[in-house]
Amino acid sequence: DPERSHPKWMILTILPVPPPHVRPPVRVEGLNPSPDDVTHHLGNLVRCNNALLRMKESNQQQTAVKEQLALLQWTVTTYFINDKPSIQRAVTRNNKVIKSISQRLKGKEGHIRGHLSGKRVDFSARSVISPDPSIRIDQVGVPKHIAKILTFPEVVTQRNREELAQLVQNGPDKLEGANYVINPQGVKFSLSRTTERSTMHLDDNSIVERHLKDNDIVIFNRQPSLHKMSMMGHHAVIMRGSTFRLNLSVTTPYNADFDGDEMNLHVPQSQQARAEVKHIMLVPNQIISPQKNGPIIGLVQDSLLGCRLLTLKNTFLNRNEMMNLMMCIIHTKKNIVLPPPCIIIPQKNIYLWSGKQVFSLFLPYINYDFQADTCDKEWEWMPPKDTRVIIRDGNLLAGILDKKTVGQSEKSLA
Repeated sequence: DPERSHPKWMILTILPVPPPHVRPPVRVEGLNPSPDDVTHHLGNLVRCNNALLRMKESNQQQTAVKEQLALLQWTVTTYFINDKPSIQRAVTRNNKVIKSISQRLKGKEGHIRGHLSGKRVDFSARSVISPDPSIRIDQVGVPKHIAKILTFPEVVTQRNREELAQLVQNGPDKLEGANYVINPQGVKFSLSRTTERSTMHLDDNSIVERHLKDNDIVIFNRQPSLHKMSMMGHHAVIMRGSTFRLNLSVTTPYNADFDGDEMNLHVPQSQQARAEVKHIMLVPNQIISPQKNGPIIGLVQDSLLGCRLLTLKNTFLNRNEMMNLMMCIIHTKKNIVLPPPCIIIPQKNIYLWSGKQVFSLFLPYINYDFQADTCDKEWEWMPPKDTRVIIRDGNLLAGILDKKTVGQSEKSLA
């Protein structure tokens, strides 16, 4: 549509000049104020433009006019972009590279990300993250000293009065305590300045700002937040140490690793907000990525390798090993019972269970078929290399599990 976007608009005839408060002079103690880079560059533009105008009016040689025109074009270009290797950079008299308009806007330190996109909020924390394979993917380990600072406003009722009174008595210094009490009239009392906490009476509809505790709903975030899985809901687990703890399988949606990355924790401040996080933002509700319509969370590294080793043909476990693994299983079936051993040698008192039997214990009641790329197509039912995964009614009958079956692949079990 030439009325809305005409190609001639790409040619600059008028250059807007930003107001002085956008480009204030740089003041250094003991020295005279020096002009901002933008002001310096605008002065060069005006001088270059006036010189070209004088050359045209005095009918100078065409070669000199073309050189001056190229200089003006270069000056305008470096005013907007001055960090491209293909373009000679504009510098000041002291050989300092001039900061262009685009450099002020883009990047982590630019105006957009550095000033406009960020904001300061209460009831939040920030720390380095570290791995913890012992917690679930929907959990996050929170240091104790952070749990004593972040609070949740709990309303006093007849049901929770005794529990909240105990938290008030514990005070702000003891974990599982409280920091403030707000009475029904809205008066706020700091428990760090109150000596007689045991005699404090909690009326109905009073608010106790208690410490963060296990299983509280929190929001975890890593910047830059590029998609909706950059902010997800987790259950808090209070731990020792100074870092946030995260399961390795949930690092992919955050695009996080453990080489010094920092992440943010936010505590919802109402029951409505907690319910919204629990039913919409919680990690199990974010496993399927809308970008590829497949799982973005799957087994990685040690857990992936463990699944493969456990489901190999020659993996067998004795009764003690079987019982130890069964204690660690999060039950997905109604009744977890020890299955009969697959190898029995009564004369030698040998009873062995296969790794596939262990894996079947924590599978839900599902049916699943998957054929590996290396599968021999001549064997329709059960290839000799065990490359076809067959699950019937929650029992792994055949197959070796790998990245395609339990990882982040499109047809994986995740």
